[in-house]
Amino acid sequence: MLSRQHKVLNPGRIIAELNFGFWSSMLDKCYEQVLWPQLIKTAFPYMPRKIRTRKVLSQQFHKIRQLRNRIFHHEPIWY
Repeated sequence: MLSRQHKVLNPGRIIAELNFGFWSSMLDKCYEQVLWPQLIKTAFPYMPRKIRTRKVLSQQFHKIRQLRNRIFHHEPIWY
């Protein structure tokens, strides 16, 4: 996308172009041992330690993504 728009490729622009689905998928179980043992405390420093797990984060991001998608597709979000 950025190269088609003839924009300079730098880390800030590349990260900004990644969608929410990409970020929520980084919390998938397949990355549990690869990424999160070293990064979870740094990435979420203010999250209470008792619930600061990849699984809890994944569940919360999934709920946020579902809500975001419902809003984006003009679906009712309450009844």
